[in-house]
Amino acid sequence: MSFRDAIKQFGIYNAAVRHAFDLSGSFKFFSLREDVQFVRDKDVFVYAGQASKRAGESLRDLYDIDIMSGSELRRMKKVTN
Repeated sequence: MSFRDAIKQFGIYNAAVRHAFDLSGSFKFFSLREDVQFVRDKDVFVYAGQASKRAGESLRDLYDIDIMSGSELRRMKKVTN
């Protein structure tokens, strides 16, 4: 099972869908190698783990984005596992 497939089984996936809907936006699984050109100001970068947290912080140095952990997003959207 891929990481992407595993995430879809947890509450974080539902929280991300709900948050994107609430913002009239969309979401995608992010790849530093393939998706940097899609980052825009006002995006929300949700991370899981230190490596993706560092990636989000680096992007925040370049763009006006919010970063938050998956657990923060789950709490914000009141989604349980």
